[in-house]
Amino acid sequence: MAEGLGFAIPSNTVKVVAQQLIEKGVVERPYLGIEYTAITPRLASAYDLPADHGVYVQRVASGSPAAAAGLQEGDITTAINDQTIDEDNPLTNVLWRFHVGDEVALTILRQGEELSVDVTLTQRP
Repeated sequence: MAEGLGFAIPSNTVKVVAQQLIEKGVVERPYLGIEYTAITPRLASAYDLPADHGVYVQRVASGSPAAAAGLQEGDITTAINDQTIDEDNPLTNVLWRFHVGDEVALTILRQGEELSVDVTLTQRP
C-alpha cells in the first residue's frame, strides 16, 4: 500500500471533461496524430536543438491531421495558435484548449526555419 500517493488533474481539464459529458455524453479529445518527445532546456542543450521548448516530432501517423498538414519527422512544434508548448504548458494541456474541428496554426521549426502550418484537429481515435 502506498500512503501519501496522490494524483492531480488540472481543474481546467475537469471542467472541459464535465462540460462535454453533460452536453454530449462523451469526451471528445482533439487529435494531431504525432508521437513526440517533450523538449526541455536540458534536453535541448544535450542534443543541440534549435529550441529549448516544444515537442520533437518522432512519428507522424498516416492519415492523421498532422500528416494532412505536412508535418514531418524531425519537426519541432513550439506553439499552437501562439500558445507556447513548454514544461508549464505541455502539448496535451494546450490541445485541451481547442475543440474537435478547430483549425489551428502550429509554429514549427524545420531545418532551422520557422514555419506556420494549419491543422484541422479531429477526434482522437
